[in-house]
Amino acid sequence: MMSPSTWTAWRPIRHRKTTGRHTTFAPVSTASSWSGGAATAVSVATWICSRDGRQYSRFSTRSGILTATMFSSGMTEHRFISVAQAERLIQEHMPLLPAEAVSLEEAAGRVLREDVYADRPVPPFNRITMDGIAVSSRAVSAGRRRFRIAGRVLPGQAGRPAVVSPETDCVEVMTGACLPAGFDAVVPYEDVEISEGTAHLRVPRVPAGMFIHRKGGDAAEGALVLQKGTVLDAARLAAAAGCGKARLRVGRSPTVAVISNGNEVVMPGGPIAENQIYGINNVSIRALLEFHRIRSISTFHCADDPEQIEKVMGRALSENDVVLVSGGVSMGKGDFVPAVLERLGVRCVFHKVRQRPGKPLLFGVRGDTRVVFALPGNPVSAMVCTRRYVLPALFRAMGAWLGEDPWAELERDLAFSPELTFFPPVIAGADAGARIRARALEYHNSGHYLALVESSGFVEIPCSRETCYPAGMRVRYFPWQMVLGPSQEV
Repeated sequence: MMSPSTWTAWRPIRHRKTTGRHTTFAPVSTASSWSGGAATAVSVATWICSRDGRQYSRFSTRSGILTATMFSSGMTEHRFISVAQAERLIQEHMPLLPAEAVSLEEAAGRVLREDVYADRPVPPFNRITMDGIAVSSRAVSAGRRRFRIAGRVLPGQAGRPAVVSPETDCVEVMTGACLPAGFDAVVPYEDVEISEGTAHLRVPRVPAGMFIHRKGGDAAEGALVLQKGTVLDAARLAAAAGCGKARLRVGRSPTVAVISNGNEVVMPGGPIAENQIYGINNVSIRALLEFHRIRSISTFHCADDPEQIEKVMGRALSENDVVLVSGGVSMGKGDFVPAVLERLGVRCVFHKVRQRPGKPLLFGVRGDTRVVFALPGNPVSAMVCTRRYVLPALFRAMGAWLGEDPWAELERDLAFSPELTFFPPVIAGADAGARIRARALEYHNSGHYLALVESSGFVEIPCSRETCYPAGMRVRYFPWQMVLGPSQEV
């Protein structure tokens, strides 16, 4: 670590004491940044202890938010950032994963990284949409009701029977077949009486184009069908197959390590003492990722042992694109994760967000390719932060364009007094007017994971000095299943 004696451009500043006497130092050039909370010049503070036992702060100037973070034990001063600032910093630092070509069978849930164009008109021919007989609408308009059946066309057949006069003849056609030349309408069998090779129409009029899917009616040859950034679901994969694509370029799915830590945590299925709890976070985080088709996941658990945490996290960082660690990230004597991350070369982008649940959230990067989300250990905090921050970041890393999360109206008044952004669990659904109504569920604290059982997601109550939020207030709604949309950019 650097010695405070080398910081010739630093000066002491005042901050809250917890125990003992100390002096905190900040660069003279950025001292004015402290007054506004969010700075324009400095972003990350790392605490360093000198030999005399006092603590000093070292700051970087890479991003735009002032955040003080304790990476070593002892006293600290934290500058919280807003939810919007956290979201922006994650977007700025999240690397774009490379693209790869996969078969259509492997592409479900992946993010398209190429535009897909129609290789020919869609449909490629005048396609029959009803079993029946093909006739000339002009002949029907001229008064003809009886037609000689000149032949039959099945799907996959081309052309028409050899000797056909559309003025006097008809052709039996099946759904999906190509419309024979000279005919422009189809009369379904239900409206036809057939006897001894002759078809008699039971309807007085037959408009041109009836039961015919016109060539190029859906898309012209060369038309853009799918934009890159689209998340490939069943309908979009069907469209790609309809354009003749056997393989698609997609964003590589991230490799993710999910790590829980804590002496009090025991994995389900093992013996448990009265003073211990079952490990929930690895299960819930993994399930939330897999539900969104992020499959390359490994899970680990560590005791509250800095050496063990460093060993597991070091391996996870070397083998994965993203590391999600839950627990050990707050201010307790056993919260070793920030210091371990520093020793492993992870640069802290921010630590602590003005929100509940999830206040201790930490986000860091190592080099240009490794990302760490250190989530609070309480299960509601971990799950909310995964949905609010981690999942959108992973999809953007794959190249996805994300649709805007829906808005909902509060069904009842909601009381909340701290000046924090609040994420209460809700159950939401559309009312008779198709408006989404969200009812906040009974919620005790961030350890109340049973509150999530009946929830469909959570809403975002913006940070303010209000203490009561009225029924009917419009708020952002985050369903547990993300809203994923087609790209609006090329």
